[in-house]
Parts: sequence; structure tokens; C-alpha cells
Amino acid sequence: MTNEKAINILLAIKKGTALSFLSDEAIARAVDIAISALEKQEQDRWIPCKERLPEEYGEYRITWKTSSDPGKRFIGDAEYEPGLEWDDAHDRFFGEWLLEDYVKAYPDVEVTAWKPLPEPYTEEEHDKP
Repeated sequence: MTNEKAINILLAIKKGTALSFLSDEAIARAVDIAISALEKQEQDRWIPCKERLPEEYGEYRITWKTSSDPGKRFIGDAEYEPGLEWDDAHDRFFGEWLLEDYVKAYPDVEVTAWKPLPEPYTEEEHDKP
């Protein structure tokens, strides 16, 4: 089922016109597509570091700022290594952003938000009907 067809089914359900001509399987598939889209949207949002930090070691997309240029924000990729020591003040484990050299060149770097890296592009995914 295409995303467009799933949207049309969900719109018909919303209007109350779909129940007479749609199978339970078609409705379930449309709902699954909608749930997947919402989950993807949630996974792709920026997460403020004040809200939470990554729980696992890995590479993440980050937004950072520096005191030398306080009005400017930067985007890059960095590894995050969770710590083993508990931070009572923030109710989480200490962790460390392993920043690239070009980021370390700036004084007082502060990572302000992060999100998982997107999946790489694949031609098969792009060519799906």
C-alpha cells in the first residue's frame, strides 16, 4: 500500500465514509503506515540535552554553540560515550561528547541538542511505488 492510499483511507475513516467499503486488513495497514510515519517523525526530532542524553554509545547528529559566537548555532556529528558515574544534580549518568577536531578548535563548546543519525539513502527504498 502506498502512503497516498493510506492517507486517503484514513481521511475516509475520519469523514465516516470508509467503513462500508474497506476491509479490516486495509484499515489496519493504513493505521500501521500512519504509526510508522509518526514514529519516524518522533525519532527525527531534536532532543535538547537538558531533556535527556543518549543512553547508548554511538554517533549522533548534534547542534552546538560556543561562547565566542553566542548568536550562532552549528550542526555536526559526534560520538557520545555514556559514563558510569551518576549525576545527582541532573538525575542521569555523566557522559561525554567525543567531538571532532574542527569542533574542539572553538572555545567553550556546548552541545545543546542531539538526534540519531538518519539511515543512509538506498535506491531500493526510493524506487518503491
